[in-house]
Amino acid sequence: MSKGKQFVVARLFFEKKGRMLALKRLGQGYSLPGGGAEKGETIEDALQRECEEEVGLRLKKKHLRLVHIVMERRQYTLVHVFFAVDAEHYADQVLQIKEPHKFEYLTWIDVQHPPQKMSRAVKLAIKRYAEGRLVSELTKLPEEEPLGLGGLNTLPIAEDYW
Repeated sequence: MSKGKQFVVARLFFEKKGRMLALKRLGQGYSLPGGGAEKGETIEDALQRECEEEVGLRLKKKHLRLVHIVMERRQYTLVHVFFAVDAEHYADQVLQIKEPHKFEYLTWIDVQHPPQKMSRAVKLAIKRYAEGRLVSELTKLPEEEPLGLGGLNTLPIAEDYW
């Protein structure tokens, strides 16, 4: 068993009619709401805190559904835990960028065609979630490997479990 460092990140599939909420990072690509747990926080607590800090979304745990996990192996292991909620539960909340030093704007992305400039783990999770799979494993790409969604079939994925 590897004794390397492990990090856990929670991300939210905030869904509405075939679309998901995404954030455009300053000078970079797109991301989903969420982030890492702070010391003593559960992954659900971290997701609630990050969503409120980033976009003003006050999530209720009772609406969270665990939908996908991506194990990304690098020099360390990064575990991406994806939860989904139906945006209809939060129709009364006004979403807006709360961290303008990190993000440019909010947008709704088509889950069938996510932006090219989005992390491999997030694109993989969106694809596998649509297929009904719960867990994927992702290994580091060779430097020359393209990062586009179309390249997902050629990614060195060690395992897809369910």
